[in-house]
Amino acid sequence: NTVSDSNSYNYESLDKLKVVELRNLCKQKQLVTNGKKSELISRLLDVYSHEYSESVSVNISSNDHTVLLLDESLQSLPWESMPFLSNQSCSRAPGLTMLLAMIESNNSL
Repeated sequence: NTVSDSNSYNYESLDKLKVVELRNLCKQKQLVTNGKKSELISRLLDVYSHEYSESVSVNISSNDHTVLLLDESLQSLPWESMPFLSNQSCSRAPGLTMLLAMIESNNSL
């Protein structure tokens, strides 16, 4: 019941693993292996996102801004500090309706 390769790592697949399996994955990546399940998942996602961002060439303009719309299970993760977002403007919005309202009010200024 383990995840086969880093392309299939996401919060849902890691959350299905047992703590001992998460610790083994952390050990394979030479990460700290102690802590709660959520901490282990966060460490692994950080490494996998960094590996992914290094393997993908992304051209981001300095004017681009990323808005995160996160569900309840993902809100506790430090997305803004993950390598693929750490060097760009980023914020969170509580939902799509609120985001659209903010954009609309900004456009009317």
